[in-house]
Amino acid sequence: MERNSKGNIVELATYKKGIEHGLQKSWHPEGDIKSEGFTNSGIACGVWKSWFPNGQISEETEFDASGNRIYLRQWNISGEITREEYFHERLAPPITPEEQ
Repeated sequence: MERNSKGNIVELATYKKGIEHGLQKSWHPEGDIKSEGFTNSGIACGVWKSWFPNGQISEETEFDASGNRIYLRQWNISGEITREEYFHERLAPPITPEEQ
């Protein structure tokens, strides 16, 4: 857990055996949520979200279990979608149960 000079939490990361694993979360200096997502043995997985300081969502990215992006959506500060992209990349081999 990391705090700023005002004592507000700005980052929370969970670890397993020294590697990011589980919930990863950060906050803007004013205390509003900045980003949130999960890692599995250091690899981003599932849906990650980011927000503007005003609380409006700014980005949403979904990752598969290997950390490959499935889709990306971005919004402007007014809430209008400015980018939407789907990916078909498979850059990393699937994680085997032995590696988890």
